[in-house]
Amino acid sequence: MTTSPPIESKQFNSSVLSLFIFILVVGAPVAFCTAGLIGSQVAHAIGEPVTPVRILLALALMGVTHPILSLIGACLLSRFCPTTLATDGVTTQSFTGGQRFVRWQDITTAKTLRVLNLKWILVYPAGESKAIQVPLFQPRKAEFIQEIQRLAPPGNPILNHLR
Repeated sequence: MTTSPPIESKQFNSSVLSLFIFILVVGAPVAFCTAGLIGSQVAHAIGEPVTPVRILLALALMGVTHPILSLIGACLLSRFCPTTLATDGVTTQSFTGGQRFVRWQDITTAKTLRVLNLKWILVYPAGESKAIQVPLFQPRKAEFIQEIQRLAPPGNPILNHLR
């Protein structure tokens, strides 16, 4: 019976604080519009007039619950969507549960994507048009970058996007 040699790897979770800020900012308009609509619909359903006080109460409730839900979402994303750097390649986990792996030597193109405070490296494997998203918003960013520099072969396109 033959066994493959163990593969050296390190797992990194994204920054909860960065994700929290992103979710809080991006979700705020939706959350407050939803709160206003719910406040007015509840009043309408019970046959009472929609008053500014009723809408303000709904907004106040959302003002309390939105940050809590944002923090829970950020913790879940950080915990369940890790990035694993190994001697043979990089693996990412999406929030839908899908896992994607690309070998270092198969990376043909890399691009940087920034959305508000979050930054990713989009890694394109050979022959594929769908990118693997490697998050750069890491709490241990220096260690994360050093690990990529150590594992990725010289000339790999991912190395040009580590700033």
